[in-house]
Amino acid sequence: MDLPRPLEVTFFSFTENRGGADKAAFRMRQIVSALGVKTKAVVIRPENYCNQKSTIAPAILFRFFHLLSWVYSFLITKLMITRNHFKHSLNLFGTSFARSQIKNAQMLHIHWINNEMIKVKDFGLFSGRSVITLHDEWFYCGAEHYAIELSAPARFIDGYGRENNDTIGFDLNRYVWKKKRQSYQNLKNVIFTVPSTWMLQRAKSSLLLKHFDIRVVPNPVNTDAFKAVRTNSFYQRYKIEPNDFIIAYCLGSSKLSHPKGFDLLKKALSLFDTVQMNRSIKLVIFGKPFPVTEYPNIPCLHLGEICDYRILSEIYSAATITVVPSRAESFGQVAAESLACETPVVGFDYSGIKDIVIHKETGYLAEPFSPESLFDGIYWFYKKDRGDLLKYGRAGRAFVMENFSSAKVGKQLVSIYDEIDARRRDSAMPRRVPRRGVASGTAINK
Repeated sequence: MDLPRPLEVTFFSFTENRGGADKAAFRMRQIVSALGVKTKAVVIRPENYCNQKSTIAPAILFRFFHLLSWVYSFLITKLMITRNHFKHSLNLFGTSFARSQIKNAQMLHIHWINNEMIKVKDFGLFSGRSVITLHDEWFYCGAEHYAIELSAPARFIDGYGRENNDTIGFDLNRYVWKKKRQSYQNLKNVIFTVPSTWMLQRAKSSLLLKHFDIRVVPNPVNTDAFKAVRTNSFYQRYKIEPNDFIIAYCLGSSKLSHPKGFDLLKKALSLFDTVQMNRSIKLVIFGKPFPVTEYPNIPCLHLGEICDYRILSEIYSAATITVVPSRAESFGQVAAESLACETPVVGFDYSGIKDIVIHKETGYLAEPFSPESLFDGIYWFYKKDRGDLLKYGRAGRAFVMENFSSAKVGKQLVSIYDEIDARRRDSAMPRRVPRRGVASGTAINK
């Protein structure tokens, strides 16, 4: 292990380890800390997942007032009607707590800062000492966290003008985008990272970020924690036959059911009524439960929210396949974790999933966003024997180990920190001012 460095990197995320972006931030922090980088975390909503003394959060009363501004911001978003079902954030108010922490930090690693954690107007404070990791498309879009091609091309490419407005009511997307464009003029010498080549292409094509330094740094996968667990405990616990065709699916909440493609999965599974079946199918859902009244004629098991890596590994390992039918994924953490546990993945040939799943080698990439094509991918694995499934699963783990391991991602991050630190030190060094009348670099005749 390297010796601790004098530089301290402050990680900014909304919670300690709750949402997908916050979990990725937590894992990155663990990795670079193990490599000798001194770190601390700043959050607005502590969840007591990590129980680390170096995690800083505001007092309870302050969090109450922040909640009021968050709710007020959410109500403002209702002034706009849009067909985009993804989350929208304004970041118009921010918090004085986060602002003061930014000012006092030596180096910043910015992760998920929405829900009025930091206002757009303050982004210039990141200049000269920041890595900004994009966990969705919000930084180069308007208020939406993912753009969908309701207009061609997407508004983030040409700009949010009145002529390409695809909303009804007050165009908050255009309003927030203009705020960002103004703020980014003060944002200098930072490095953006994105977790997939899909996001790199999108960010580089955007009017807001195309001139910034943007690099691909994938989300790390803890391959020591996520690995195949060959036991019968899962089957015994939930009374599932080992020969059943088990489909694992992760869903965060009812608000995410449309972005995560639950409707597409239901339509795809209903098509099993049209084919011959020689073994039972079970759908295993984990994540925050929500009331669902309609299912295809397939038994479903709800496991609820699971944070324990060991139990998650059991679920992935027991599943025949994991289906990730999301309409957009910046990376695809569930897909990567499943492959690390040697379980193939079926998803759409779109967004960050394309960096993780190799078609018919580690999984199946269906035509976006066709339930029929998604069914074809599921059925393609349904017809495979155990030997073939093991082959695809092992290829998946090998791919994750090679591309998304903690060691590889950690080295990338430390290299970026060192680069920013070198720039910061260089800019802080005093410059020699040549004597009047003498050009810099010329000899002086005595």
